[in-house]
Amino acid sequence: MEDRNLAQVRELVADFKLDEALDVLIAQAQTQNQRKENALLVLKGKLALLEEQSLAGILEHSEVARQKAAIAHQILDIADGSSLDKELPKVQNIGQNTADTPVDNRKRMIIIAASFALVILAYFFIQKTDNSLKDNESAIENNQEQSEQNTADEDNPSTNNPSDAPLKLLNFPTLKQPFNFLDFGLEFAWANAEWYSDTEISLKIRYYMNCKSNLGVCNRPTLLIYADGKPISRLEQTNTSIAIDNKSTATDDVNFVLPATAKDFHIEFSRDHSTWKRPFKILH
Repeated sequence: MEDRNLAQVRELVADFKLDEALDVLIAQAQTQNQRKENALLVLKGKLALLEEQSLAGILEHSEVARQKAAIAHQILDIADGSSLDKELPKVQNIGQNTADTPVDNRKRMIIIAASFALVILAYFFIQKTDNSLKDNESAIENNQEQSEQNTADEDNPSTNNPSDAPLKLLNFPTLKQPFNFLDFGLEFAWANAEWYSDTEISLKIRYYMNCKSNLGVCNRPTLLIYADGKPISRLEQTNTSIAIDNKSTATDDVNFVLPATAKDFHIEFSRDHSTWKRPFKILH
């Protein structure tokens, strides 16, 4: 993938504009191979279904955020290069014209239409299933809660759940120590790691940005966390401004959801093909 398009996709994913990132990849895949285009169209359908489920109240906000983070990871994996970049070999008869035939085009349209139809059918199936489950949930909820409470009272409160173990940041960039990156002065105010689920870690960071440009504004850099070499965009942020006024300071609180199985982490600011990158670890 061209560096310019890769940087654009990473910035869109970092700003959680997943639909726009998919449009960029799909436009490029149309000139590459059909497998990659079909895979991206399926992701776009999943994203659309997720938005419908969120609006319908079928999924909790935390589950929507988790699934969007998974889609963001898949987008970055495809953008960085994957087996989808290699077109499957085609079996061709001697003397057969290599140009796409009307039959080939019809097959492609059938695949695309089938993908979207599958997403739509899954949505209505989930809605129907959810309505029937709600009727049963209210009837068993009280008994279930009582049973869980009795079990908790009888069992030893000390369990093997990893969320019981405290987390510790090691070698994270020094807090409250300003440093410069391009036309910005940056400073980490605090950083905290805690369990997000049994298999995921939530890393929350507050940092300050001080614009030092003489051109009037500073375009903020992209902030990413790398887990075992794979880039992960932020799940939440409080400040979405792209440009910061000269001589002004902005604050941003960000939250990353990281795999607990990862061993090595890096934090990175990047802009205009320049990067500031530091390693750290999360002990548990």
